[in-house]
This record gives sequence, structure tokens and C-alpha cells, in this order.
Amino acid sequence: MAKTLLGLALSFTTAAGISCMAGTAIAPRFDNRPAEWLEIRGDDRPWKLLAVEDEPDHYAESIALGGLPTLTDSPLVSEAPVLGDLPVDSVATRKPLLWEFRVERRLVYRGSSKEPVAEATAELREELELGCSALTWKPLYETPGDAMYEWQHDGCSGGDPEHEILRLLEGRLGVHRASLRARRQRIPVEMRTEWIKILSQARLTGDRASRR
Repeated sequence: MAKTLLGLALSFTTAAGISCMAGTAIAPRFDNRPAEWLEIRGDDRPWKLLAVEDEPDHYAESIALGGLPTLTDSPLVSEAPVLGDLPVDSVATRKPLLWEFRVERRLVYRGSSKEPVAEATAELREELELGCSALTWKPLYETPGDAMYEWQHDGCSGGDPEHEILRLLEGRLGVHRASLRARRQRIPVEMRTEWIKILSQARLTGDRASRR
């Protein structure tokens, strides 16, 4: 998966030794995955690692989900029961990776904040709307420490249409974000229903000991 939660995943720079530009394949590393992490289960489509980000303020992993004819020289992985838990010998190619559906998990470390999910939501929405005034934003549910949203647009500043369902969840280390995003299309109705359920059932795992 990729890097940056609130930082949002609007851009995909890969860090910490993972790169998705032309060249040699590099084995992904998950040594620094946070002690507290959001586990997603429920979709058996093939998937492919896009990026891993490990920065002082966030950690993130991104995968491309589904049949990916543009990634034929990079093996797909489907046997892992939990999205993002790649076998050690899996690789990310160093070439532009095209995707139609992307799943991201991200943890943004936040200091003292009375309402971290509300703050994260406001920051994310402001950044999205700054680059796209035609963006449609819809709350699916909202509670003080757990919320799910859906946003979409038909193309902004000459870009592709995008559609995303995302969940923000407060943990002991910060705010976790899990999302499914479609590019160049809307998320199909059945897939949307399935992923609203998958994201709503995602649970925090780990010893929850602070890593920082």
C-alpha cells in the first residue's frame, strides 16, 4: 500500500526504499509497520503493491486491486488473507504503475487533539476541494472517533474522474485512514456496497504500544 494518510494519498511518492519508476524491482519491507494497524479483510481480487511510505508523521501502504493488465511484468498476489500483508519475496516494479482501483491504509501520527478524526476530516476535505471545486462530498456516517465518507468528481483541472470511499478511525497512535479509490470511473454499485461493508468492519490490531 502507499504513504500518507491525511497527507492524503493525493500524490504517490514512494519512500523508504520503495519506488515505482523505471528500473529494477525492489523487495518491499514492512519492518516499520506501526504496532497498531488497521486490518482489512473481505476482497479476494488479485492485488499488487504500489508503494510504502514511512515518514516521521505518517506510515502508509497502497495496493492496486483487481485485474491489472498494465502490470503483467510484475506478479499479482492473491493468496495473502489480509490486504497489505505481502509475502517477503513479492516485489514492486520501478516503472509507472497504472491502477483502476486502489486500496490504501494510512496512519497519521497526531499529537494532543481533542477531536482528531474531525480535524483530519476537515483537513482532507479542504485539500480536496482546494484542487476541485466540483467535488461532491457525502458523509456515510459520523461519530466522534469514527467516520466514513464518500467523494467523487468528473474530472478536475484536466484530470481523470475519481471516486473514493474512506473511513477515518481514531487509534492510540493517531488517525487511521482506510480507503478504496477508483480512477477514470465510478466505483461499481456492487463493489461500492461490498467495500462500505469491508471498511466498516476493519479493526485495529497490534499491541497498541506507541512506536514514537
